[in-house]
This record gives sequence, structure tokens and C-alpha cells, in this order.
Amino acid sequence: MNSVASSRKIAFVTDERLSHARKTEFHQFISRLKIHFSIEVFSAQMGEKDFLDRIKGDSFSLVLLPWYHYLKWKHVEQHFGSLRMGGPNVAGYFADAVLPFELSELPHYHRMILLDFYRMDTFEVEALLGNLISHEQRSGFKGLIPKSSTIFYQNWFEHDRSSTRCIDAIVNSTLIKSPRWAPRIDQIRFYLTSLWSLCFQDQHQSPSLEPCGEIELAEFSKRLAIKFVFQDRDLTLKHMMQWTWPPEHQGNPMIEMLVKNADFVRIHHFPETQKLEVTALFTPTAPVLAHPGEVRGLWIEPQKLRYLKNTEEEGFSKRVPIHSAKDQMISDQFLEILEQLKAVHMQLGSVSHEERFILEHQISNLRFLINSIEKKVAEKKKVA
Repeated sequence: MNSVASSRKIAFVTDERLSHARKTEFHQFISRLKIHFSIEVFSAQMGEKDFLDRIKGDSFSLVLLPWYHYLKWKHVEQHFGSLRMGGPNVAGYFADAVLPFELSELPHYHRMILLDFYRMDTFEVEALLGNLISHEQRSGFKGLIPKSSTIFYQNWFEHDRSSTRCIDAIVNSTLIKSPRWAPRIDQIRFYLTSLWSLCFQDQHQSPSLEPCGEIELAEFSKRLAIKFVFQDRDLTLKHMMQWTWPPEHQGNPMIEMLVKNADFVRIHHFPETQKLEVTALFTPTAPVLAHPGEVRGLWIEPQKLRYLKNTEEEGFSKRVPIHSAKDQMISDQFLEILEQLKAVHMQLGSVSHEERFILEHQISNLRFLINSIEKKVAEKKKVA
């Protein structure tokens, strides 16, 4: 076992409720994880007391329990400290389809981590487990996406409250306009709308020049990550847990829409400043579209303020403001219109009087479009 794997030690309790065929696939899945982590496998048939006796005195960075044990084994959380803001973590997982009615009421935990080992692939699971083990990677994009990824960012200010142009700019950016995200454009827009609603749900307008919210997006390996940081003094971690728990979804339709439209949601609360960081993943398997009624992954946890990664995300040198992405779209449109204008001019010498009149009318329209685009570019330069 290499030194890297030995420092990433996981106590992995297997799921005994899986079918025989699914158990075989699941054990293969665990074997692939063993390449990157030091994993000790325990049988789910043992009781909670026996399990605690087995792990006492050992230095596990993470304990993974099947979802039904995770919701009932209360003493495992207590063993590591119910109110802890660091140290080893305990998470539940499901390795087969789970429907909301199968889950019990929300336990009285101070965090809720339920990972999807059924729909997510090994690459995504490895990233999440790495985040859970490393304190420095528990928030932000660090460890979640490759450092070579380009981060697109945008700040939302008080004056954005009266319109959704911020959302329109993101949806119309080259990042989201690609054919890859066309089938999911509705879910992405609904998700962004829920963030906008959360950011501006306070009716009292603030004169502050500081941004009300900071959003970052990154695409990697056919996956999309969206991170949003905002402040809400009334929205507690307890509220977030109650409103995102699948069987309940009570009290806040904006948060319900947020969870409903993403494949995986991670919410970190920073009590020192009442800031929240909401990170979502949109994955190639797209369980939102393929299996909308099933439980999906969810991670809600309090964090220390020093782990909050602001818009200057460490280790990511490629950062592009959303309006620049839109400028690129305008430039592409500009060149396309110029090509059309050139083609029309080439036809003028060999057409009849009537056709010439029609072509000159088209030229007039194209020149009008070019002037409009040039004005937009000039306005953006003035703002910059």
C-alpha cells in the first residue's frame, strides 16, 4: 500500500440488502476505489456496538455506512463528536435505487451526507471521497474538478434584484450554449433561478457595493459544476437540512427546486459569517432526467470560515468572467454576419433589377445588425 493511500483510510460497511448481481458489481466498484484509498471493508450484518468496538483506536479519516445504517446508527456520529467542525467524517451511501418514502424521518444530526454510489461513476465518487477526507478540499472547487478547468464567474449585485439578466447571461454564454447541455438547459435555468431567488429573497434592499452573491461555473469531462456563495442571516443549517430532506421538502419551494434540478448538491454553512456555499454537479448519467423520482446525493455540513473559497479559487489560473464569454459569442455573431454581407455583395453584379433591389434591402438589414453589435461592444468597453 502506497503512502498516499495509507493516509486516506476509510472504514467501508457493505450493503447487505443488494441483490446478488448488484453485490458483484458493487464489490468491483469498491476494488476500483482501493487503488486510491486505503479501505477496510466491514460486514453490514454486525451491529452498531460491534462496529464501534472494531474501529476504536484506529485512525479512519472517513466512515461509509449503507443509508439504512447511517440513518439509525446514532452512536457513530457521537463517537467522532456530534458538534465537530473538522476531523473524521461519517457518510451514508446508497448503491441501488432508493425512493423517498423508503427513508425515515430526518435524524437529529448536525450534518447530512448521503452519497450516490448507484448513478455516479467511479471518477465522481473518488472526487467526493477525496473532499470528505481532506479538510482543505471540503469546500470550493479544489479537489472536485481538475485544476486545468476554466472557471467562468459572475457577481450578483443589489441592482440585479429587479431582473434575471444575470441568469440570461449565463444561459446564453458559450459554456452553456454548447450542444452538450441543450437537453439539460431547462434544469440548469431552473437551478440558477432557485439560486437567484435565495440570493434576493430578503425584501430589504442593501446599499452595499459588495456583491450579494458570487457564482462560478466549470465544465470538465462532460460534467458541469456550479458553485454559489451568498449570505443569509436567517437561513440556518437546520433549515437547509429540513428543506432538502427528500421525504419532506417542506417550507421553502426555492430550495426544493434547487435540489430537484441538480444531480448532486453540496451545501456548506459558515456560522462565523452566516454565509452559505452551494455547489451542484450535473453529470453524464443525468439522474434528474432519467430517474426523477429517486433519491439523489446530498451533502450538508457546517464548515470553518477558513475553508471558504472565494472567487479567487486557489490553484485555478484560468478564470473568465461571464460577460467575456458573452463577448466571444457577439464576436462570432459579428463575423458570421460579415460573411453573409460579403456573399450578398458578390451576387450584385449578375442579377436583375428586381433581385438587386431585394439584395440591397438585405445588405441594409445586415449593416444595421453590424452597427447594433458594434454599439454593444462599445458599451461593454465603457463599463469595463
